[in-house]
Amino acid sequence: MISKRLKNIVSGFTLVELLVVISIIAMLLSILMPVLGKAREQARRIDCQSHLKQLTAAWHMYANSNDDKLCSPDTKIDKRYNYTACWVNDGPVEENNLVAGSEDAIKSGVLWPYVQTIKVYECQNASNYKSINAKPNRIRDYSVSRIMGFPNGPGQAGEVTPSGTIKVPLTYRIFSRIKIPSEKMVFVDADGGYELTGLWWLRNPFGPISKDSERIEWKFDRDLKSGMQLNLITARHTKGYNFSFADGHCGYWKYKDNRTIKLCEEQTNRQDEIDASTNNPDLEYMAKTLEGPSI
Repeated sequence: MISKRLKNIVSGFTLVELLVVISIIAMLLSILMPVLGKAREQARRIDCQSHLKQLTAAWHMYANSNDDKLCSPDTKIDKRYNYTACWVNDGPVEENNLVAGSEDAIKSGVLWPYVQTIKVYECQNASNYKSINAKPNRIRDYSVSRIMGFPNGPGQAGEVTPSGTIKVPLTYRIFSRIKIPSEKMVFVDADGGYELTGLWWLRNPFGPISKDSERIEWKFDRDLKSGMQLNLITARHTKGYNFSFADGHCGYWKYKDNRTIKLCEEQTNRQDEIDASTNNPDLEYMAKTLEGPSI
């Protein structure tokens, strides 16, 4: 009897039994993989929001140390227009900024003393995000809302009127004047970029929206020479984006309109922006968070 049992053990599994086991494993993997993928993305989203919280805390500390004044959301230091308290210094001034796109550009920004970690300026999903607007070798993946601390002067964030003059957007320059800080955007996931000497960086304060008396529209910044899209919305977190509010908490918005996702992932033109602006809940929500002070 014992020898018969040993013989059965030695003979191993039949082909049918092996196929059943393999099919069960495959079925379990098909169930688990999406769950694991969602868990990984959730962990990355939390990590990204942690970076935004740290940057927003640094933004608060700068204001506390400077008589409640907000740092500039612009990305270039130019004393001619009072661009001296920029959160980073990686935007070109007549294309002669030698630190643009480098760690030195971040370290020369006014928030660096309160952060002291380059990784805080980066999003884990940015390097693997598949979008024509995503740029390689970029040192930071976040921008600051143009309604927060934009200095006096013509400014890149201003809108050009039909007469050729530039309208400087109304911004909060003193933290205590921000009404309902829990609803006003400060830092945000951003995409697009500009290249100089092989390095990429984001440009301009974040404000991909044009607003007049009749309607609001998507309107992305573009380089005047190349037409390249610069400071764009992104969908690198499960068709959505992370951002922080002026009170310090973070939010996540998942896009509800496929036209918005197209703007994020494809090389679009001005007409695409106009077409995607009608009855768009994503635009309406972002416009609310990017609403500056009234006159």
